Amino acid sequence: MAMLSIIDYLKFPANILIAAVWVAVLLFLYCKKRESRVVRFMLSKRATIGSIVAIIVGALGVAFIPNFSSSLIFILILLFVLNNLLFVIFRGCRDKRGIRLRFMLNHIGLWLALFAGFIGAADTKELNVRVFRDAPTNEAFDKNGERTFLDYKLMLHSFNAEYSTNGIPSNYEARVIIDKETALLKINQPHSHRLFEDIYLTDYDIAGGNNVQYCTVKIIYSPWKYPMLMGIIMMLCGAAMLFIQGPKRAEL
Repeated sequence: MAMLSIIDYLKFPANILIAAVWVAVLLFLYCKKRESRVVRFMLSKRATIGSIVAIIVGALGVAFIPNFSSSLIFILILLFVLNNLLFVIFRGCRDKRGIRLRFMLNHIGLWLALFAGFIGAADTKELNVRVFRDAPTNEAFDKNGERTFLDYKLMLHSFNAEYSTNGIPSNYEARVIIDKETALLKINQPHSHRLFEDIYLTDYDIAGGNNVQYCTVKIIYSPWKYPMLMGIIMMLCGAAMLFIQGPKRAEL
């Protein structure tokens, strides 16, 4: 939890400045200290294998250990993988055989996706709002239960639920008025209210039966989702090129 509180302070623009210094230091080490033990190790097969193992361990930890993604171990794993990827990317840019497109797409894409998820964690906000039918509200609560106020208001316009044969809700949707705009919210189908802001339908007044009085929505503000998406698209393009062209020797 102590490490998580440190990350929370690394918000824009502090995270951008720290990231710029970090990349500049690694580039300096690669260009000026190429024969140092640190650089040679980060460019070795041992480091590459270590990164692959670290990614597997990190993924398993996130899947099975609560709050593992905010632990010091996970952050150190992520930093090791990001550093290794950067050194490999630097080497790829200076390859005498020329820059190999699919190599750069795969490695830069993976680095960008991991980097955006890591450096943008402090800029991501999640708010829960209980939206009522009879009155608009802009009152929201963060993950710690602290109250804040949105710069727009929401009000439930209508609600529809489908039930299975045993009476358990199988699907539901809500029409919510966002200021003067009406948005249809469905399960796992968020409404993109703004460029970096999505609104999810998460719960509703089950006790209300056919006369639902409120629903609960989650508002997620994630300014780094597009760089992360770009990284994923780059990896998919690199994987497609690998599938079409076939493997080549000495690709790494």
